[in-house]
Amino acid sequence: MKKRILGTLGAAMAAMAVFVTPLHRAGAVEQNAAAGEDPAVLAEEIALGNIFLFPDEPAAASDVIPVDNPEPASEPAVTEARAKEEAQVRSGASDEAEAVFTMHQDETVQVLEQADGWCKVSYGIIEGYLPEDQLFVLTQEGYDGTVMKDGAVIRQAAEAEAAEVGKLYTGNGVRVMDYQNGCYKVSYKDAVGYVEAASLKLEGDFTAEAEVRYLKSGMSGEAVVRMQKELASRNYFTGEATGTFGDLTVKALKEFQTDAKVTASGEADAKTLELLYADNGIKKVIPTPTPKPTQTPSTGGSSNVPATQVKGKVQLVDWSIINRTIPRGYTGLQVIDVRTGISFNAKRKGGTVHMDTEPLTAADTAKLKQAYGGSWSWARRPVWVVYNGNYYAASMNGMPHADSTISDNNFPGHICIHFLNSETHAEPGIPQKVDPAHQACVQEAFNAGK
Repeated sequence: MKKRILGTLGAAMAAMAVFVTPLHRAGAVEQNAAAGEDPAVLAEEIALGNIFLFPDEPAAASDVIPVDNPEPASEPAVTEARAKEEAQVRSGASDEAEAVFTMHQDETVQVLEQADGWCKVSYGIIEGYLPEDQLFVLTQEGYDGTVMKDGAVIRQAAEAEAAEVGKLYTGNGVRVMDYQNGCYKVSYKDAVGYVEAASLKLEGDFTAEAEVRYLKSGMSGEAVVRMQKELASRNYFTGEATGTFGDLTVKALKEFQTDAKVTASGEADAKTLELLYADNGIKKVIPTPTPKPTQTPSTGGSSNVPATQVKGKVQLVDWSIINRTIPRGYTGLQVIDVRTGISFNAKRKGGTVHMDTEPLTAADTAKLKQAYGGSWSWARRPVWVVYNGNYYAASMNGMPHADSTISDNNFPGHICIHFLNSETHAEPGIPQKVDPAHQACVQEAFNAGK
């Protein structure tokens, strides 16, 4: 490269010599000829730019070409950019163009033009082209940046071991000012420092900082949890509030946006979030299906259901199908304890890995407790779940836990009902999994009624 630069520089100097001194070439040749120099050789050397002419006497007025003296033009603003990674500067705006030289990470170039995803740049006296996405173009105001997941650390320097000066969370809108060593230099509230570039989504020109600029698919964190819970409270979101913005969240958000009469993009911008958290009546109406009447024979005034009533009717159905079949919020379920025949009415509260269920009334709670011998227990018991005249093999526990939606049933929480291949929730140190005890009860329920 050094050889190429020197060659280019020599050519530029030669051209300068030709244009600076043409008026005095003849006089210089004559003067040097009188001193014994070969005029032909001198003329050739001057033409080649190897000799610069500095006349002994000022030029006569007749030799000077008058030139207008306009106001000096103001220098154009210089736009600089920093290389995000090692990249090949090419002779043209194409990946197939010849590589002129290699730019190393964090080196700075001047940006001459930007078009069609490419930047024309200069590096010293060399010009070439780089893809825009390999450069961080420095501007006075900077850019909008949005945090994609919780826990992005702001550090004092662009180094993994540098001191921590702050933390960022999903949706935080920051100002991005510079790029160095794979990190963006940002400011947010009172903190200024460097954040790993992978933690941020770079937007357009800087507008303002924001607590939550937007939430969109692929993001995760507490801001997403809060949004999912609010969507669930309005009957749009039917999954677990895991904090991961996936397809189910996109679907729920689009439904909310449609009812809220804003663009149904599936992305939660500032306007959508304002409406979502506002005290308004935007809510999805879920019709309660009318259950198919189920005859429950009684013996001596009890609500026990004999196995003979269900024999040959029980189905062993995978949870993935049950989850799509029984609607969330449905209040017409009947749950029959296989071993005692005791039955109670119930509501499907929700659940994504199994069915969260609540006794419908205080009387139903008493029946559930009776099936467990008068005390609450985590023990698994085989049950038949009746929905629209269909009997499904299942397993339940008898311990009220977590939250509930019915306030007057004397049951502070809900129970879990499992079906074929359903799973338990993950707990600290325990992964989400298919529970063998529940599956054994599901099989017992099926065998008793098949």
